[in-house]
Amino acid sequence: MAARLGQYEALIADAELLSQQARDAAGRPSPAVSADYNQATALMQGDILPVVRNVTGSSESGLNTSYGAAKTTALSGVIGMIVLGVLLVAVLVALQALLVVRFRRLVNPALAVATVLAIAFTAVIATTFYAEDTHAHVARFDSFVSIQALSMAKAISNDANADESRFIVDPAHAARYRQAYLDKSQQIVNVGRNVSYARYLALLNADIAAYQRNNSDIRFGGFLGQEVRNITFPGERQAAVDSLLAFRDYETDDRTLRAMAQTNLAQAIDYDINVAPDDSDGAFNAYANALQSVIDINTGAFAQAVAAGQSAAGGAFPAVEALAALAIVSLVYAGVRPRLAEYRAS
Repeated sequence: MAARLGQYEALIADAELLSQQARDAAGRPSPAVSADYNQATALMQGDILPVVRNVTGSSESGLNTSYGAAKTTALSGVIGMIVLGVLLVAVLVALQALLVVRFRRLVNPALAVATVLAIAFTAVIATTFYAEDTHAHVARFDSFVSIQALSMAKAISNDANADESRFIVDPAHAARYRQAYLDKSQQIVNVGRNVSYARYLALLNADIAAYQRNNSDIRFGGFLGQEVRNITFPGERQAAVDSLLAFRDYETDDRTLRAMAQTNLAQAIDYDINVAPDDSDGAFNAYANALQSVIDINTGAFAQAVAAGQSAAGGAFPAVEALAALAIVSLVYAGVRPRLAEYRAS
């Protein structure tokens, strides 16, 4: 990916240099500029972005492996601790019963406290292992799934925004760039199969309106559709809706830009690159910021879940385990020792 990015930057630098040296009377780039630009675009879309997706898939595979191992360890810990705890409590109860029968003592306080401590210790350890599984689940499914989908949406949105401008730079391939823009829009919010550019915005509006009326009525797919199906954290739903509405506004501005380019190219260029709120790049920046807000919510939750899992398993917890075990052994010894002394005396 790094090597191809170097090639891409070199091609873009060549295109910029040639563009400064030669333009036609209307300010359009020369064929040589368009050739370098088209080659760079093909490199980005055909080579670089697919490699990025492969890296993402590899990272997800590694995370799945780690999560599977962690889940197995956590569940094994829960089951193993419960079994051992039940056995320990059973031994302590049997020992107390033996002392009642053999030495005619109704209650052995030390053994009773040891039994209660064993029950509490078993519950705490089993709960800790279960909490580990819960934290891992939150990190893997509640947050990382959304982070991955939203990050892909962000990357594809940036490329779609470039496609929106390419038809101005390279009008000979305007139809191809519009189709590429539509394809990427469908990856972000999929509103159905075989949808034309002319129908996309109307279907997008209808799907968003249905979702706003009833959050369980999710008719759209794509990366933002994947996100709204995985709402988990406080503020996440509103942030996701804000990103949907900002995406719709950007799509609306795209139609305005293309219509403007048919009648006034200079005005269309200014509208395309201006970052004012009412212009195309301003709308895109608002959408990108809204998308980042949802990413930030999930990233924060991911970090919190990982930290909570590490905190539960580390810190002073091993020392607490050792002290609890020592306390149980000491109480058993304290409870049995006087009875053994009586046995020796008798």
